[in-house]
Amino acid sequence: MRWITVIAFSFSLATLGMSQELDISGYLEPQLAGFELNDEFVHLGTNKLRLDLASSLSEKVTFAADLVYLDYYGRASWDARDFIPRRAARGLPPLAMEFEDEFYLDNAFLKLATKRADLVLGKQQISPGTGYAWNPTDLFNRKDVYDPTYEQRGHSAARFDLPLGNRSTLIGLYAPGDSWELSGKMLRLKSGAGHFDLSLVLAEKGWPYMDYAGAIAEALALAETTGVSIEELADGVDLDMETPEEKRRLYGVDLAGELVLGCWAEYAWNEMAGAEFWELAAGLDYTLESGLYIMGEFLHKSDAPNDSGDYGLNDWLRSLGGETLALSRNQAYLYLNYPWGELTTLGLSGIYSVSDESVALVPQMNYSPYQDVELTLYANAGLGKAGTAYSSKLGKGGVVRLRVYF
Repeated sequence: MRWITVIAFSFSLATLGMSQELDISGYLEPQLAGFELNDEFVHLGTNKLRLDLASSLSEKVTFAADLVYLDYYGRASWDARDFIPRRAARGLPPLAMEFEDEFYLDNAFLKLATKRADLVLGKQQISPGTGYAWNPTDLFNRKDVYDPTYEQRGHSAARFDLPLGNRSTLIGLYAPGDSWELSGKMLRLKSGAGHFDLSLVLAEKGWPYMDYAGAIAEALALAETTGVSIEELADGVDLDMETPEEKRRLYGVDLAGELVLGCWAEYAWNEMAGAEFWELAAGLDYTLESGLYIMGEFLHKSDAPNDSGDYGLNDWLRSLGGETLALSRNQAYLYLNYPWGELTTLGLSGIYSVSDESVALVPQMNYSPYQDVELTLYANAGLGKAGTAYSSKLGKGGVVRLRVYF
């Protein structure tokens, strides 16, 4: 039924596009992921249809919107205990992770150009920071370190860009939340000097902050006291439930430029729930004459454990939920990319937890046999000891993704 709705809506837009100055484009993206899990090989697949709409209503007013339908198939229900070491997961109730079909508005905004500033109103992309795998100054998006360049969803916000001259721009943004206190707010001053671009950032936003271990312990104690099983008492614990939020504030700086090697850095000092911590990402890249591209990035997260023996249940669940940049305190990322002929690009990512000495490898290939057709293949395998960030016990897997643009 949802597919019929999407097709009918697409036809209506196409008809509108023929009678109005509306540009319509998009893509269809079937994807299949396979994982080795508990001695069996399981699948989770998606069919994604994206429609991009754009129109210039006048010289100073533009409109854009992106509609997405996402259809899941295969194993869409998971138990987070399968991704947590037995030491931390022992005695836990089921921890449900569910994937459900979605039909949503990804972006939808108006851009108003005035003499002094540009104003963008509506659901839009917010992507501060210069890092590749990690962005300490970004409170709005959560990257997957195995696939860090995949597109991010939009956020409802009002934003202004005020040029100040001499390569400088002041950016202000407000993203309404449940209250003023927990709403997203950001001021960003961007400027350039020589070969470098520099930004100063002040931002705050409501951030998920839950003591998962404490909540589960209370539920288990209540179940024991009442004699009711934890499954009957709470029907398991849903990791997708709304978790409490605390105001998180950061003071950050980032820079990017080139001095023989491309280089960038991103630093943020954070205050949340009475605690303070800081995060730093820095990287270098270079392209050899052969066409081989080499990039490396390092992350330090001051509040993360520095030893796998100190990883607790909260650390694992916050890492799985994307509430923290990384599980361990120090991590490094290496990426190699090489064009093999005109149609194929080969790549290899390596993620190394310096803190617990575990490694994950992500070989990948991009192949474009026809114009507007892209085939992406990548695999991932953890090589670390049990209980580490990239443990071999967490399984191996891969993704096949086909994208056809129209």
